[in-house]
Amino acid sequence: MVDAKEESFINDKHHEDAVKLEFTITAALEDLRQSNDEVAISKHNATIRHAVDRLKNKLESIELLSRTQIREDDRLKFSNMAEWHMSQLKELRNAVRRTNLECKQAMDKQHRNELLSTRDGIRNRRHNKDLVQTTTRITEGLIESRQALAAQVLRNEEAVHVLVVSSNKIKGTDDEMKNVSAIVNTARKLITKYGRRDITDRFLIALGLLLFFGTVLYILQKRLLPNFLRFSW
Repeated sequence: MVDAKEESFINDKHHEDAVKLEFTITAALEDLRQSNDEVAISKHNATIRHAVDRLKNKLESIELLSRTQIREDDRLKFSNMAEWHMSQLKELRNAVRRTNLECKQAMDKQHRNELLSTRDGIRNRRHNKDLVQTTTRITEGLIESRQALAAQVLRNEEAVHVLVVSSNKIKGTDDEMKNVSAIVNTARKLITKYGRRDITDRFLIALGLLLFFGTVLYILQKRLLPNFLRFSW
């Protein structure tokens, strides 16, 4: 809406130049509200300061015109123009201060969040580091356990091999002992058999000798004894 004071100078070139600078400040102010980093904020503030300086110079020129006018209507027109734009500049400056304060608060909040995120990241990295170390220790323990189990399995395999070899040797020894036992049993049977034959042979020899000596005695008795009796008579 255009008020009555502005309507009195709305078509003036000085007014249009001042309005263009105010639009420039308003546009830069809107860009400033959308900024979220210090570089952009500094850039838009520089644009606003430059436009504000130009607007101030323009308003000083308008005030100077108001004092140099001969006609009262012209003096009043430029005076009202300068006063109206001064009020616009004051509102724009207040808006710039509020926007910069909001940006500063937003940046502080962002910095706090980044700091918290950094701290959380550090804690997470430390936690992850601890997890990695714990996992590494567990993995190393599992590797050592696996190696120990592998060594134990190897020793058990060697022991089983020794037991198998020993068992085979014992089995072979047992077979040899059985063979020797069979040989001994056979020898004992043979010895017993031959022992029995020896007794039988001795008995037969003794019996033969007895028969022989009996026969001899019988013959001697038959032949010598009658002659002896005859001579004795």
